[in-house]
Amino acid sequence: MTNQMTNEQEQLLSLQKQIKQKIVNNDLNEIKTDVQQLELLLNYDDNIDQTSRFLALTSLAKFYKKSSNYDKSANYSRQALKIAKQMESDYKQEVVACYLDFSELERNYQQHANARKIVADLLFLLDKNSWQDPFTYGLTFRSLGHIFIDEEDYENGVKHLNKALNYLREAGSDTSKAVVQLIYELSTTYIKTEEYHQAIVLNQELLAAYKKQNDDASAAEVLLTIGEAYYYVDLKQARKNITEALERLNEIYQDKHLMIAKANLMLAELDENMSDFTRAVTYYQRALEQFKYFYDQSHFMIVYVYSKLGTLSMEKNELELAKDYLETGLELSIHFPKIRLQFLYALGKLYSGEKQYDRAFTVFQEFLDRLKQDDKQKTKAYADTLQAIAYNFIEQEKYNDAYSYYQQALELYKLVKLNCPEEKGLTFIRLAYCYENIDEKDITKAEECYEHGVKSIEKARNKELLEEALTDVINFYSRYPNDQKRKQFEDKLVKLQVKK
Repeated sequence: MTNQMTNEQEQLLSLQKQIKQKIVNNDLNEIKTDVQQLELLLNYDDNIDQTSRFLALTSLAKFYKKSSNYDKSANYSRQALKIAKQMESDYKQEVVACYLDFSELERNYQQHANARKIVADLLFLLDKNSWQDPFTYGLTFRSLGHIFIDEEDYENGVKHLNKALNYLREAGSDTSKAVVQLIYELSTTYIKTEEYHQAIVLNQELLAAYKKQNDDASAAEVLLTIGEAYYYVDLKQARKNITEALERLNEIYQDKHLMIAKANLMLAELDENMSDFTRAVTYYQRALEQFKYFYDQSHFMIVYVYSKLGTLSMEKNELELAKDYLETGLELSIHFPKIRLQFLYALGKLYSGEKQYDRAFTVFQEFLDRLKQDDKQKTKAYADTLQAIAYNFIEQEKYNDAYSYYQQALELYKLVKLNCPEEKGLTFIRLAYCYENIDEKDITKAEECYEHGVKSIEKARNKELLEEALTDVINFYSRYPNDQKRKQFEDKLVKLQVKK
């Protein structure tokens, strides 16, 4: 009987090690049979020693956490923690990992009070057993900092992450994996809370450490992070850091590396933000060539860059080039619904400008269908697209169709939360034009719409658009004479032009 138990116990430990290794290798599909056998062994024999039982329970908890099975993972974690309090110091690493994994599980399911209690229990256990090494304390305070940040208590979150950073630096080098990861987390939090200089100082310390070690590649990557933080406070300094990083990365990796793509992308976005579209396009093109070395054509980053190149080429009035980028990107964007919307709308505008009205209608209609699927038909984007379709019908002298779409657009502009005086006014003006030209003309309605349009555009304070609207109304009162009204709007136009 004793030999039989020993064999079962050996089998249990063997299964536990296999599961643990497969979890590390992310071979979840190959673990299921091992997990079932391990669960059977745990339930089969109550005489399994506590150490073996603890190790088995922690492996099962890890597996079910990875498999997104909260109930089973939490159940096995609770069983493991009951044993953990009696575990010997030889298994300190496994005990700490069990507490931190369970806390992270609770965080993932937004059970922040439970997560905090688990970390507090761990701190008590560490003090009680004198397991007070810096690395363990660093991991524990980092976990506590994560919980506070999840709850948007950034002050306490940053406080505990900095405490964790001090412990982790004490435990190892300033460039250890744990320290670098924590600096990244702190930087991200500082940027989110608009404490950009704190993020910069933190990364400059890391940069100095890498330079001391002559680690040029890591130093270049940190320069990119510093440039990203400067983006919010000093664009000139941001460009300087990113450009320096790019030069170093090109030397190290001979012009082919994902970090080179990232640097080009950052410079492109910086130039786009500064409205230097020519230089932005150059950097986006370089980023695209880099991404093509490492990613499949349908990868998100490639699709994203195509959208940028297409829309910026339109801004530069390079319409044939824009069309090539947008049509290529549209074909690749099938798995990215949000970015596909950008391609559809841009192509709709481009086809409209080319008077390819059928093609424009097709892409605009898909745009509307996708917004409707996402329950976003009562939005400004939906109304703007209706107006774009209506304008194309006016261009084709299909006034009844245009009238229908302008009516729908106007109703939506009245509903959306955003104030849209320009769009609403423009819709009134064009709806008025439709009333003049539809099969059943209604000049009274046209007059009302023209005047509503002017009133709405006056609220927007767009002088050029108001000048156009006033001209349209004056022309209307020339077509359908009303000297008093025409003079009223002519006086408004003169005053507007004098102010200009």
